[in-house]
Amino acid sequence: MSDALQKINGYLGSIEHNAVYAENATTERYEMYEKTVIDCEESVLSLFRKFNQEYWELLERFGQLQAKSERYENAIKECIERMNEGGPGTRRFIYEKLTGVMEEK
Repeated sequence: MSDALQKINGYLGSIEHNAVYAENATTERYEMYEKTVIDCEESVLSLFRKFNQEYWELLERFGQLQAKSERYENAIKECIERMNEGGPGTRRFIYEKLTGVMEEK
């Protein structure tokens, strides 16, 4: 289990624990339990926001890598077709095509 998931699990356990004790607590103790529960809820929500942000960043990165992979695949296909055709300039075409696609960002 990742560190963040362990933290969430701990916060949820603390929420449950404090909610049970808050039921029979004095006003002063109830406020303490209530504050602990609210703090834990805020921490869990903060971790979920972080997960959400990281998810979208990873999804964006995945899209970039997928596009890059497609460019490489297309360049390789073009090179293979050109190699099958043969003729003058084939080696130069392949060199320029592959170095060009590798230099793209």
